[in-house]
Amino acid sequence: MKSGLSKIRNRGIAAAFSYMNIVEAWSSGIPKMFREAKEYGLREPELIDMGSDFRLNLYRQDAATGQNGVIDPKEVGTNGTKVGTNGTGSEHKPDVSEKAIMQAIQENPKIT
Repeated sequence: MKSGLSKIRNRGIAAAFSYMNIVEAWSSGIPKMFREAKEYGLREPELIDMGSDFRLNLYRQDAATGQNGVIDPKEVGTNGTKVGTNGTGSEHKPDVSEKAIMQAIQENPKIT
């Protein structure tokens, strides 16, 4: 799978996905995930064969957490960049709903 070797198991589904242009390119998805994880400095995805089942674990960057283990929204955004920036250094202007959400999280870090 990591090398991009693919074997179509259900030709009907494959033909339907191809017809609907859902398939970008045969055998490109798994290698692309591994390549992009490496580019972003993330842990390599984990492929787990569980007999009749298959599991793929994808990993993300660790986020800054407070003393109680809750992610600190003032420190790191979900994409690994500082909150308030888009990763390029230019400021992001939060809208009213974003401000309300951030205020609620700051007032109660255990909120979900």
